[in-house]
Amino acid sequence: MPILEVKNLKKSFGASRVLEDISLTMEKGEVLVILGSSGSGKTTLLRCLNSLETPDEGSAAVDGEYIFGGPQGPDSGARFKLGLVFQQFNLFPQYTALGNVELAPNMMAKKLPDYRQHRRDILQRNRAKALELLGEVGLADRADFYPHQLSGGQQQRVAIARALALDPQILCFDEPTSALDPELTGEVLRVIRELKTRGRTMIVVTHELEFARGIADRVIFMDGGVIAEQGAPEQVFGNPSNQRTRAFFSSYRR
Repeated sequence: MPILEVKNLKKSFGASRVLEDISLTMEKGEVLVILGSSGSGKTTLLRCLNSLETPDEGSAAVDGEYIFGGPQGPDSGARFKLGLVFQQFNLFPQYTALGNVELAPNMMAKKLPDYRQHRRDILQRNRAKALELLGEVGLADRADFYPHQLSGGQQQRVAIARALALDPQILCFDEPTSALDPELTGEVLRVIRELKTRGRTMIVVTHELEFARGIADRVIFMDGGVIAEQGAPEQVFGNPSNQRTRAFFSSYRR
């Protein structure tokens, strides 16, 4: 069974149809790269999957549990099976790097029936996990730094650690390097490559074409709210069948 199954997803903003009948599946451990021009629907798709937008129609299920569109509505907790790394980091400025990473697990822990009884142990475990994640993204020595004391690349790496803190089954990236200069972009791309080597299931929206070609197991090209083309990276990059896909790649080569 696919780890992600999206069927007939549609989304409009007023009279503007942004997503039109999107259907796709993903396997565990797969890296799906989504390409397309600005306004093609890439970000809206990710926001729907992460419950930040409400689709008009369709369904999406992770590991058999419905995020939306299920016969009995969404399954409890299904939306937490996806994590999202935003373009603009979206770190909380009042918290340190460590505080940003441990915040969501600590909030979720308050819903546990034995939270009051085991509060100290739970918070200690969450802190240890947050420190481990900061170490994995190369920021163990920046745990006590606030966002304004970090470079853009470091902030984005904290955001990646934060997205991993709830152990999502699928990690989504929405143009994770678009707010960074070329020197800092490499820091973030290295972390994503390392996550791939660990078998992490990921959806990556990016404009870094060479990076996309190297990391993708499958590529989707979106145009006008539809999936215009999809396939293995060697096929989509090397011999695209869709005219819009060919025009998109040609514009980047100029």
